[in-house]
Amino acid sequence: MSTGGSGNKDDLGWIRYMVVGTELAFSVLAGLFLGYMIDKWLVTTAPWFTLLGVILGMAAGFGMLFRILKKSYESNDNGKDGDT
Repeated sequence: MSTGGSGNKDDLGWIRYMVVGTELAFSVLAGLFLGYMIDKWLVTTAPWFTLLGVILGMAAGFGMLFRILKKSYESNDNGKDGDT
């Protein structure tokens, strides 16, 4: 029964991807909900704010996705030397 070692970090790598997917989905759903509520509040006939909310939610979600992936790649490349 092994409780320590370097395998622990690799075994939990899937959690990072689950978090990224969840944050992306939550951002889109939050934008959808807020846009819908603004459309409902303003009593608009076309769902312009809903569409705008989805677009802004997607932009925010992908921004978080790129920031997390960039941080992940930087931490993986931190100990490697590219001049070999």
